[in-house]
Amino acid sequence: VPNGAAATGDYGSERMLTKAAGNIDILCAPFSYVNRKYLAPTMTQIAAESAILRGVMPLDEDDTRTFRTAQTNALELAGGWIRPTKNQSLRQLRSNLTACITRGRASWWMDLTGRGWYDDRDIWRVMEEMRPLDERMQSRKTRFTPEIALLLDERGMMFAAAGSRIAFEPLVKRAREGLERCGTTYGQYFVTDALAGRIPAKLQIFTSTFFADESMREAIAAQRQARPELTRVWCWAPGWLTKKGRDDVNILRTTGFKARRIPEALPVVTSTLAGKALGFPDSWKGIWKVDPLFAVEASEKETLARWPDGSAAVVVHKSGSGYEVFCGIPALPTKVLAGFAKLAGCRFYAEPDTAYVRVAENEAFVESIAE
Repeated sequence: VPNGAAATGDYGSERMLTKAAGNIDILCAPFSYVNRKYLAPTMTQIAAESAILRGVMPLDEDDTRTFRTAQTNALELAGGWIRPTKNQSLRQLRSNLTACITRGRASWWMDLTGRGWYDDRDIWRVMEEMRPLDERMQSRKTRFTPEIALLLDERGMMFAAAGSRIAFEPLVKRAREGLERCGTTYGQYFVTDALAGRIPAKLQIFTSTFFADESMREAIAAQRQARPELTRVWCWAPGWLTKKGRDDVNILRTTGFKARRIPEALPVVTSTLAGKALGFPDSWKGIWKVDPLFAVEASEKETLARWPDGSAAVVVHKSGSGYEVFCGIPALPTKVLAGFAKLAGCRFYAEPDTAYVRVAENEAFVESIAE
């Protein structure tokens, strides 16, 4: 994990699901360990919505440490976990189940260390309480259709060198938490499903399209023509690498943004007035030093955030009836994601950083993050 992208569980998930979907019933992964603090977000670690498109059921392993957990080792402390009260444990399990049921995923509870984390009758009553919702959603008429698509490009990540987590972990693994808290709905898909027109989401975030060949650029152009209303966010170094090598002009060919490489740095950007109007924070930064980084050409009106030297880091262009966004900083905090969603015209159910939102079959479940 420290050396790679660690984004979808396996660099071959898409290939496996596409070629062997008829022989696979279930694809399982645990919830993300990035944040296990109460009330934790429910973040699956697979491209769950793309699995469903292929007729495969995503099964979330919910290994929530409950009030019965002894705080004894590093495994049990993962994600900043602190022993909750009994009522907090019950609420966390309800929250996780609501997320799974409304998105059409399955869930199982796992006592990861075999120490009796779930050895309490009241814990199992949570399953009974959630059964009516589960039964309603089993006869649902429409598939979960989120406002935002987090797009995972496994092929692109296969070309990234060891140590690539410095860019991909913030853009994929940690971006899930921002999406959980941004006030609207999101799903996780493979890029190929977006380019094939299988995803209706208004906002599509290309997190990991580091590599792009001519066929992919043609597919992007075709999607742009077929879906002129979309807002696309191009993260970090989109299409910079091809089979012929690395070149700044490849970003232009892939996204339409003219970019130039800037020196390695701990990425930090400051929002412009246009960015603040979308709700961006005054500034935000990455976790580690990153190379390469890119600045792009844009007018003052198009620039949403700037690098310390004043060059444009996050910019927006009008495209058809939607927008194209270049986000040069490999970091996607909640309010930035919410700003992109606002630009795309997504439907909000809560203010950013206040609640977890689950929506299905015209039912909305908005759960306050506060105690």
